[in-house]
This record gives sequence, C-alpha cells and structure tokens, in this order.
Amino acid sequence: MNKNKCLIVSANFPPLGGVGVQKVTKIVKNLSQLNWEPIVCTVPFFSRKSQKDKSMLKELPEDLEIHRPFYFDYRKIIPGEIAKLFKRLERKHLFPDKFVIWNYFAFNKIKKINQKGNIDVAFFNLSPFSGLLLAKKVKDDLNIPTVVNFRDPFSFNNYIRLKNQSKKRKKALKIEEETFSIIDKVICATPYVLDKYRSLFPQYSEKFKLIPNGYDENDFFDVNTNTETDNSQFTIGYNGSVSKLVPIEPLFKAVKQIYQKHDIKIKIRIASKNAKSKFKQICPGCFEYGLVEWLGFLPHKKSLKKMSNTDLLTLMFTNNTATKGAYPGKVFEYFRLNRPILLLYNKTSDLAKLINDKTQTGTAVNIENLNEIVATILDFYRQWEKSKIDHNPDWNEIEKFEYKTITKDIIKIFKEINHEN
Repeated sequence: MNKNKCLIVSANFPPLGGVGVQKVTKIVKNLSQLNWEPIVCTVPFFSRKSQKDKSMLKELPEDLEIHRPFYFDYRKIIPGEIAKLFKRLERKHLFPDKFVIWNYFAFNKIKKINQKGNIDVAFFNLSPFSGLLLAKKVKDDLNIPTVVNFRDPFSFNNYIRLKNQSKKRKKALKIEEETFSIIDKVICATPYVLDKYRSLFPQYSEKFKLIPNGYDENDFFDVNTNTETDNSQFTIGYNGSVSKLVPIEPLFKAVKQIYQKHDIKIKIRIASKNAKSKFKQICPGCFEYGLVEWLGFLPHKKSLKKMSNTDLLTLMFTNNTATKGAYPGKVFEYFRLNRPILLLYNKTSDLAKLINDKTQTGTAVNIENLNEIVATILDFYRQWEKSKIDHNPDWNEIEKFEYKTITKDIIKIFKEINHEN
C-alpha cells in the first residue's frame, strides 16, 4: 500500500534543541506511524549557532528522508561586536528574518523533491516567519496543497508588539494576507491566536484551525509521574528560558522572602539555556542561601526526569498585551508530569483557565502580587509537609493533548485539503 507523502519544511529540526523543535519532531514521528511518509526540508544543523539536543534524533524514523539545502549563520564565525553590526543590518534589510536567504535554496530543493509531482501536502512549521513567503511560493509555483503551522503569531507577535514597530507590523500583515489568500489551511496553537487571525482576516476564516502543542506519552515511560517525590526539601521546578516576557524575578523574590521571614528553605530547580550569571543577577543572595539548584541546558528527556522529581512546577509571564493568549509548549508536558502547577501571570488569562478550570492542574496568581505568590507557595509547602498536596487533574482533558491524537487531527486537515484540491 502506497503511503501519502507529506513535505515538512522547518528551519527548526533535530539535532537542534529547544521547544521550537519538539512539536514538529513529534508530528514527523507520528505521521510515519499513521501511514504517511514525511519528507523533511530543513537547514544544515552545523550552520546554526543554537543549542543541540541529539537525543531528539532518536525520535525520528531510521529511513526518514531529510534534505538540508544551504544556509549559514554568520554568528558561527564572526566575533561579538562585528556580529552585532551584522545583526543591525539584518534587522534593517532582511524581513521577516534572516531566513529569507534560505528560502531561495529551500525552494530549489523542494522543486527537485517534487519532480515526480507526488507530494500530497506541504506542511510549513513557523517560526521563522519567512516560511510564509516560501509557503506562498510553493503553493503558487508548484501547486502543492499547503498548510502553515504557527507556533507563535506573526503580525501580532509578542516581540514585535513589545517594541511597537508599527511599520514592520504593517509589512507582516501584508505578507500574511498575500499568503493566506493562496494557501489551503493555517494551524494556530492557541484559541487567542485563532480568534485574532479570524478577526484580522474574516475572508479566510474557514482556513484557520486550532491544534495546540502537546506531549508525547513515550517520553514518560521511564519518568516518575507518581505524585510522590524523594525530596528532603520542598522543590519548585522551572524548565525553560527567561526574558522580559518570562520574568522569574517574582518567584525568586517570593522564595527569598519566605526564607528570610519564615526561615523555610524552598529550592528552585532550574533547567535553562540562559547563563547562570543571568539568574545570579536577578536575585542576589538566592544562590548563596542555597535556594537555587542550577542545571543549565538539558536534553529534552533528561529535563523531564529532573522536573518529575519536584513538588511544584511553575510557569510565568509578564502581564501585558504582548503575552495575551500565550500557551507555552512546556505546559502540556507539565500536565503529564502529574505535578501541581503554579502559574504567575494573570488569573483571568486563557492559560489560567486552561490550568485552573479545563485540566484542573494548578493555581494561577497575578504576577504583580508578591504577597499572594508568597502565601500560595507557603500553602503548597504546608501541604507538602503533611504529604497531602491537593492535586486532582482531569485526565480526560489532558489526554486530548497527546501528540498521536494531535497528529491524527492534522491528518484530517491534510485529507480535507486533498479532497478540496
């Protein structure tokens, strides 16, 4: 029986690491198990100055066809100050991003892959957002049914909004309108992004579909997902990077205050690609008081194991328009780790509703309210002391986010657009 062929175009792909790689990796793996043949077009892994996670390669089928047309990141060979100059030029002249240069080489490779005209569908994983231009060209020139998957939105992207770059936003809207007018379907990862795109482009409303990120059950076979841990000290886990939009300062301040006022040592276990020095600057004294366990960047499955041996998991976002509607990819793995979640953000946000109401996996606190953060952590600590942390997740809801189920939903979209075409 011949398999349907799906071309996967993604600049982020193993052995590159990080959250942007995980969804596309899981989709490729599950497509191959569901009578589809994925063919990948990505950048040469040696060309990127990014964290590597070779463990993700083990997720992929051994016979997977991978094409890596030319791309090179100047930061690999150019030192700091000169690289900063190049970055300014890049931001000024390359839009949406530096990968517009890769589009030329990628398109030529895709043409060769499709010489026999046997690609059933092309799936573009974004960001980088220059992939929109490539998706439009593939659909326009090669007439391949085309789906675009947004991990984050483009024209109302967090960082564009944060910097208030109105001219770039107008250019982004123009690219989106031209691309959406011709491609077949657009997958959005959150309800907010889905609703926003439908309001911006009502003429293409039916093209937009909601398919969130998720978790892979296979990642948890040898991970402790029982509610018990062997910690002698109450431990809060955080897995991921920090930034202006993802500030860890309120958590540090709360734990430091608990130590100084109540003489209770609570440990924050951090796995992050950010430099250790950054965290030391954020909270002077936290490392010296023994309140932080620093793990650095870890391969995906190892980070899950480390986070599984925590008593409370935490997520945080700055509470402003730049983070409205955000669903971090890690939240779905946090669900499966079966640990209560403390969300420091906005108690009325979509993410708070997902955690508090839909999956019943944790508690949300307004990130500006330090007193409430302290009180909530102390409440979890007191429960931990009594070995009775209140945690009763809704597994019927959580299981909807398993990647095999998500991939089946994507295949339904593939079949729908093949029928239309």
